[in-house]
Amino acid sequence: MSISSLERRHGARFSGVFRIRQPLSRIAQNGSRYLCMFLEDATGTIKAYVWSKNLDQAFKEFDRAEVSGTIRSFDNTWIANISEVKKVAADVDNALQLIPKSICPLPTLLDQMGELVTLLSTDALRQFVCTVLADDQITFPFVSAPASRQHHHCMAGGLLEHSLECAALVSRFVEFPRAELELALVGALFHDIGKIPI
Repeated sequence: MSISSLERRHGARFSGVFRIRQPLSRIAQNGSRYLCMFLEDATGTIKAYVWSKNLDQAFKEFDRAEVSGTIRSFDNTWIANISEVKKVAADVDNALQLIPKSICPLPTLLDQMGELVTLLSTDALRQFVCTVLADDQITFPFVSAPASRQHHHCMAGGLLEHSLECAALVSRFVEFPRAELELALVGALFHDIGKIPI
């Protein structure tokens, strides 16, 4: 389930894995503790509250969490009331889905990268790409950094834009065997990955 696919209906149930954004522990007027935060993925963001008495886990910015709860409307905005939340490790299968939209200055490029990955019929290549993208220390700068300092694609997000443009050029070579074309697509996507700031 993605943020964009959440049913905007009072009381609608949902569950899925999302990124935790801006977690903040607060005290309600009745003295009980609650957690205010946002849930985010590659498709969007929703404000969320955890009203649990047993809020044992401390969440950090960008933690991955398995979440379930209900949706409600408040002040003309949809909010997630979370009944269960627990941290989860990096998930290679959901790597693309869990790239936070706010990290990418050109968020429509996340959809393009997702489309590229779905074109890969070679399991090992698709698994390789998703393994790389499951690593936040690589992915966050890859989707947000410029491709150069003063030349082509020198704006934030330019590295991903340039990489996808290169992959699109490679995709035109349909005369090559499929396995070789897919290898070239992955090579084009990651050809400048060494430029990411570490």
